[in-house]
Amino acid sequence: NNMLVSAVIPVYNRSKIIAEVLEAIVNQSRKFDEIIVVDDGSTDDTLDIVKKFPVKVIQLNHSERIVARNTGASHACSEIIAFIDSDLVLSKDWLKEVLVGFELGFAAVVDRHQVYEPNTFVAKMNDHFFDIRYPDYKPFSAWVFKKKVLDEIGGYDEKTPIGSEDAEIADRLFAAGHKIWFANKAIAWHMGEPRSFREQAKRDFW
Repeated sequence: NNMLVSAVIPVYNRSKIIAEVLEAIVNQSRKFDEIIVVDDGSTDDTLDIVKKFPVKVIQLNHSERIVARNTGASHACSEIIAFIDSDLVLSKDWLKEVLVGFELGFAAVVDRHQVYEPNTFVAKMNDHFFDIRYPDYKPFSAWVFKKKVLDEIGGYDEKTPIGSEDAEIADRLFAAGHKIWFANKAIAWHMGEPRSFREQAKRDFW
């Protein structure tokens, strides 16, 4: 296909993992046409690491993820925008599989998450919960959008509480008559999943 795709990656203090995240983005089998990293006021050496990669960098004062996403989108030059969190490692064919949804005419796409290196009991159980969720999965959020659709619905609502912005924007997509496609073969390994009962309890409380 000839669709142009921009990746937008908000990042804040991710010096320990951002190199692996960006390597997976840069080395896709179907390359991104533009990669934008929005540094949200990092105070560690995240920015120094990011600048070693072939990406466009935008710097903000610390404003949280939703503002960083909207800022990155406003600078994107492509017709498709993929928002990628800074703790996700993408499979080699992630973008190739995501684009199938747009070839089919969908306005937005969501990928399939798995736990990154699930080597503890809790991590393996969380990975299992992902697996049992997906056979009849109906998307209620999205990560990748047609830019014209994103503009049409006004982007992310910056007043939305952090953590609920993906479902909130999907609600507006549905209300506007659009549909979200589930890219079952587009795997994103999430580094942030709990690996102990203590971490799981903290997440459940939050």
